[in-house]
Amino acid sequence: MREQGSQIVTPVRGPSRPSLSHEPSGSNVSHKIFHAQKLHRKPKEARREERSAATMASLSFAAAAAAVNLRRPDVTSDFGNRQRTSTLVRRKRLALSLNAAGSTEPSSAAPEKPEIELEFIGPKPGADGSYPVDKAKAVSGEKLLRNIMNENKIELYATYGKAMNCGGGGSCGTCIVEIIDGKDLLNERTNTELRYLKKKPESWRLACQTIVGNKENSGKVVVQRLPQWKK
Repeated sequence: MREQGSQIVTPVRGPSRPSLSHEPSGSNVSHKIFHAQKLHRKPKEARREERSAATMASLSFAAAAAAVNLRRPDVTSDFGNRQRTSTLVRRKRLALSLNAAGSTEPSSAAPEKPEIELEFIGPKPGADGSYPVDKAKAVSGEKLLRNIMNENKIELYATYGKAMNCGGGGSCGTCIVEIIDGKDLLNERTNTELRYLKKKPESWRLACQTIVGNKENSGKVVVQRLPQWKK
């Protein structure tokens, strides 16, 4: 609008042109189709990216688990080796302590018990004229003379005694011996001996009644076997 002289002149416009958005031109339709396809394409790409991310995450987790599984035997093996080493160390220490204890035992052990040496002379000489001698040892005060002779297979009985002996009960009087030396290392005659050996020499004893030693003394005892056969 403008003034022309005293009149206001209003410019005359032609008929209004329709908006391009309503034009059914080919380019506008192609643009809309492309835009719609683009809108529909975004969710697919997003899903594809999500699937790719999930796949990568799964692969990463699997790789991590495999790495842990591969390292685990090493850890277990290392633990087992340490445990075996610890067990061996404990065993060695125990063996050393036992050896140390064993080495101190002799010094703290009780002294050896005293022993009595015995010699048994046969009743008859051999071809060379000498009498056979058997030897034995016994702890002082622990055994009867009869038991010592039987354990060492030294003949005690004569022919009659072999068949009729009482087995050490002191009721037959057949296990007679004579003490040649070491009488003081034996016990005194018992009542059984006094009864059976009443008319015999004092040096004669019944082996089943004679205790060798008194648990404190030691020395040597010489015994004559079968003194009734002695020649």
